[in-house]
Amino acid sequence: ELIDMEKELMHLRRDGHSKATQLRELEITLQQRISEFNKKTHQVKELEDKLLISETQQKDSIQKIESLEIDLKNTTGELKTTLRQLQDFRDTLQNAQISLQEKYGTTHDLTDELRDSTG
Repeated sequence: ELIDMEKELMHLRRDGHSKATQLRELEITLQQRISEFNKKTHQVKELEDKLLISETQQKDSIQKIESLEIDLKNTTGELKTTLRQLQDFRDTLQNAQISLQEKYGTTHDLTDELRDSTG
């Protein structure tokens, strides 16, 4: 009976040693999983930060586009006004040129008449 107890004790020791080895392996695996989890958590945090930055940049870009569209509309209006003013100025210059040509023609005709009448 003592021998049976010693065998049982040896068996329990071996079994305890085996269980301790399994427990160490499980602890190592757990630490690896915790490390992987922490890495993934860090990656998620970095991605969330990048997303927030991207969303902020997108909002800024949209506001900039809206501002540029307003500037473009205003500039287009100013250009149309300037074009109308230039067209009016051109018309005025053409009218002045026609008037000067008529006056020059009249002056030339009068000069010819004076020359003919005095000559």
